Amino acid sequence: MIIPEFATGYYPGKDSKLEVPLPDGLSGSYTFEIYSANDVEYTETADASKGAKSVTFDIYAIDKDRRVIYAKNNNSSEEKLIRYATYEFDYATEKWTLIGELNTDELI
Repeated sequence: MIIPEFATGYYPGKDSKLEVPLPDGLSGSYTFEIYSANDVEYTETADASKGAKSVTFDIYAIDKDRRVIYAKNNNSSEEKLIRYATYEFDYATEKWTLIGELNTDELI
């Protein structure tokens, strides 16, 4: 008997890099987070005032894996999380694709 590849609930994944661009005109330090359920799964900090143009996450991803990136301004007294971007991973090409647009209006 042949057992289908996904019958066990195992989905193959790959280590990947998700590079998220920062908008022009951004200044200051920002923390970018990806959540899994209610917990932070990945965190990276970028300081636009020091010339950062993007933030990169090292992620273990499976096919059609979607990740939502949230951002917060480290220089603000508000602890407001801004939903910044959604990306989807394609296992075959090993590439991340932006779903929709970057939410630059709330970030700047």
